[in-house]
Amino acid sequence: MAIFKPAVTGNGTTDGTSKYLGIQPISIFEFKDRSGEYEWADLFLSVTVRMDISEYDRFIEIKGSLEKGPDGLITGGSVLNRLYKFFEAIGCTAGLNTDGTWEDSEGNTITDIATYLNERFVNGNPVDAKYDHVAYMYKRQGKPGGKAYTTCHYRIYPNDANGKANLTEHVAWMKSKEYIKEAVVSNTTNNVPTDGVPFNL
Repeated sequence: MAIFKPAVTGNGTTDGTSKYLGIQPISIFEFKDRSGEYEWADLFLSVTVRMDISEYDRFIEIKGSLEKGPDGLITGGSVLNRLYKFFEAIGCTAGLNTDGTWEDSEGNTITDIATYLNERFVNGNPVDAKYDHVAYMYKRQGKPGGKAYTTCHYRIYPNDANGKANLTEHVAWMKSKEYIKEAVVSNTTNNVPTDGVPFNL
């Protein structure tokens, strides 16, 4: 069975008010498949990343439900588009078939996607991290009046001039469509925003 990929449309900046926000070089430390933890999550891939200016982990979370037909086969879902954009950035050609089974580009079944990814696409560790990609860090506003949380956007690009320019363009597009909704950040002493959560946590 072949890997299923829905048609993708659209395209997609900015700098934060803290040195820990905005476009940042990152290193990929670990992949976790958390799909089994939540009933609503047909797909939940958590990617642990770290910036070159901080010792604290951040997380790219690609999660959501899949669209399925009456026969139970996958027909689409925005989460697949996010997944394949991320996979494209790291050079991964694996994916899901319409049955919802992971497989590589040659049709071989992948029994544990986290192990598969960790063995091939991790490029960082606490001792010898390689910051091969750039990602966009921002304070995502939760419910009105609630706390804002540091979020790492799922789209990453090569850590070079073109990659940074492409990420800048992508984020600007996402913000123009309100897919990225940033909280208004106000600094106080010790670089702590009004929600009380340090930027570098």
